[in-house]
Amino acid sequence: MQSIDNSGVLNYMAPRNILAASVAFLYNNGSVYASTPSVGITGGAGTGATAVAVVTNGRVTAINVTAGGTGYTSAPTIAITGGGGTGATAVATVAGGAVTGITVTNAGTGQTVLITDNTVYPSGDSRAVVNIDIYDKFRTKVSAAIQSGSTIETITIDAALPNPNPEVPTPVQEADSAVGSNSVLVDVSSLKNNYGLAIEAVVVSANRLNKAGTAFGVNQAFNQGNLIMEL
Repeated sequence: MQSIDNSGVLNYMAPRNILAASVAFLYNNGSVYASTPSVGITGGAGTGATAVAVVTNGRVTAINVTAGGTGYTSAPTIAITGGGGTGATAVATVAGGAVTGITVTNAGTGQTVLITDNTVYPSGDSRAVVNIDIYDKFRTKVSAAIQSGSTIETITIDAALPNPNPEVPTPVQEADSAVGSNSVLVDVSSLKNNYGLAIEAVVVSANRLNKAGTAFGVNQAFNQGNLIMEL
């Protein structure tokens, strides 16, 4: 009887890889503005300027001048108080002795998700990148990446398609709020999180092993935990 050589047959029942991927998340609701804060305008040698703040998704997104006032020889100080939030700042523009505009320089302390890569990489292997996408109910997306041996790099893409090739790292731009070489702090205040958020992550190793994981109902069912990784 002729023997059959099965050495070249793929074993589709074998595990995809041996990467022990583990990704944790921690949601922080921040200090959001539940109502419109007051805008105080002082200094600059003038009087009479007034303005009102605009709040969107818990953050101060604009300040509209309602009266320019008179006698301003320099930019007055802008104070944003009340409304239940903190951290919002703004600067004034003066022309012809009046306050002509106010620019928001910090919208306030918003909601964030801390993503931590706890993957145990095989001997001789290491992290290449962890690509992270966080969605709201309307599929608006905020993306981030934990790079190999780096701090934090993030990018925001609205209504973008998921990365079709998880082995190719998503392009990122540097952020300033580094928290650690295996973590990324993602600002999700631009998302409509009152319906809960979904997190998707793809862990890619230097040897091109990769595993994906998901979590649903973040900020509704739970605020912290681990993504459910594929087998």
